[in-house]
Amino acid sequence: MADLSSIVKKDYVEGDEKYYFDTIPMWKFIFLTIVTFGLYHIIWIYKLWKRLSNNFGYDISPFWRTAFAIATCFTLFPLLGKYVKAYCLSSFPGLLFAILYLILNFTNKLPDPYSYLVFFALIIPTVIQLKLNRVNVQNFPNAEVNGWNIYNTLWSIPFVLFWVLFIIGTIFPE
Repeated sequence: MADLSSIVKKDYVEGDEKYYFDTIPMWKFIFLTIVTFGLYHIIWIYKLWKRLSNNFGYDISPFWRTAFAIATCFTLFPLLGKYVKAYCLSSFPGLLFAILYLILNFTNKLPDPYSYLVFFALIIPTVIQLKLNRVNVQNFPNAEVNGWNIYNTLWSIPFVLFWVLFIIGTIFPE
């Protein structure tokens, strides 16, 4: 079992099954990321902070940590990197990921075509979730799988309609 004592804030019990993050199927994560132009990451970050608050003993407000996600990713990403490393998996450079995430999210202010670099910011959360899924597969086979549900359908419909209208407008400009 992994030594999570440096990650868990209180009530750490070796072998306790509550120290995991949700497994999100990668097809769902990538689809919702693309369809929502990356807004799905806000929900994803909120769920990570909520899990850290509820299960790992962090005395934080997930809402405010998500509201300032660009700044708080400097805490979140290295913490998740330590979590993955605790389970003896190849980790990711959390601080470097946070810096890249910050820089890439502000590239949309650059002139075209450089503003399209913002889409590379979507890769960083995808890699992190892939690592969290691997931890769950190897260590927590009974971990919650955050599969597709009615809420995903309801809030993705407007985005899909926008994409359809965007494509139609591109093909038939007038």
